Amino acid sequence: MAPEDSGFVGVVLEWTLWEGGHGSAAADAEGLQADAAAAQREALAADLRLQVEQRYLAFEAARSSASAAETSEAAAEEAARAAREQFDVGELDAAAALDAEVRLLAAQAGSTRARAEAMLSLAALRQALGEPYQAALSSAELRANTQQLETKPSPSEPADEGEPSVTTTDEEEQP
Repeated sequence: MAPEDSGFVGVVLEWTLWEGGHGSAAADAEGLQADAAAAQREALAADLRLQVEQRYLAFEAARSSASAAETSEAAAEEAARAAREQFDVGELDAAAALDAEVRLLAAQAGSTRARAEAMLSLAALRQALGEPYQAALSSAELRANTQQLETKPSPSEPADEGEPSVTTTDEEEQP
């Protein structure tokens, strides 16, 4: 027996001499996970770059198409103006004059369609770049543009030189 004023102090030391590869396997798994995450991040970045590039090219094509359509519209306007003048002096029959007006309306519709496609492709490009949505026109600007389109001279009533023709659709008809 030990005397009363004595005690026992001990230290336990445990050391695994062979762990069966658990530590190195866990480190390898973490390394593989990190590599997979890096590869996934690189693939996502490449996909985003591709989307931006595709949408930029689509915008450039739509912008070129809109420019060509505006050139066609200007040519059709000139042809319609010349046809009206020829009709007024009796050098052109009504069918040919109306045909020029129809071609003008088709060119205006094509130009409007091409501008709309350019605006849509620009919005898609901005979305791919991560820009927040912004309306290109306020509702007041949209109404003003619509009214401006409505005030273009009709095919049967050419505008005077220097004065725009104004027609309104909001007013009630007077008897």
